[in-house]
Amino acid sequence: MLQVTGDGRGRADITAGSGLAGLTVRLDAVDGIPAVRSPA
Repeated sequence: MLQVTGDGRGRADITAGSGLAGLTVRLDAVDGIPAVRSPA
Protein backbone atom coordinates (compact mmCIF):
# COMPACT_ATOMS: atom_id res chain seq x y z
CA MET A 1 0.00 0.00 0.00
CA LEU A 2 1.24 3.46 -0.90
CA GLN A 3 -0.34 6.58 0.54
CA VAL A 4 0.32 10.04 -0.84
CA THR A 5 -0.87 13.15 0.96
CA GLY A 6 -0.85 16.81 0.04
CA ASP A 7 -1.79 20.17 1.45
CA GLY A 8 -3.38 21.62 -1.68
CA ARG A 9 -6.83 23.09 -2.24
CA GLY A 10 -8.60 19.74 -2.55
CA ARG A 11 -10.94 18.55 -5.32
CA ALA A 12 -8.27 16.35 -6.91
CA ASP A 13 -9.44 14.67 -10.12
CA ILE A 14 -7.69 11.69 -11.68
CA THR A 15 -9.20 12.47 -15.10
CA ALA A 16 -8.25 16.17 -15.22
CA GLY A 17 -4.82 15.64 -16.81
CA SER A 18 -2.95 16.27 -13.58
CA GLY A 19 -0.05 14.31 -12.17
CA LEU A 20 -2.62 11.92 -10.75
CA ALA A 21 -3.33 10.68 -14.27
CA GLY A 22 0.33 9.66 -14.62
CA LEU A 23 0.25 7.90 -11.29
CA THR A 24 -2.81 5.96 -12.42
CA VAL A 25 -0.94 4.72 -15.51
CA ARG A 26 1.93 3.53 -13.32
CA LEU A 27 -0.45 1.81 -10.92
CA ASP A 28 -2.05 -0.03 -13.84
CA ALA A 29 1.36 -1.43 -14.75
CA VAL A 30 1.58 -3.22 -11.38
CA ASP A 31 -2.13 -4.06 -11.03
CA GLY A 32 -2.63 -1.24 -8.54
CA ILE A 33 -5.90 0.52 -7.83
CA PRO A 34 -6.07 4.28 -7.28
CA ALA A 35 -8.30 5.55 -4.50
CA VAL A 36 -8.54 9.33 -4.22
CA ARG A 37 -10.18 11.15 -1.35
CA SER A 38 -9.97 14.89 -1.85
CA PRO A 39 -12.73 16.99 -0.32
CA ALA A 40 -13.04 20.62 -1.39
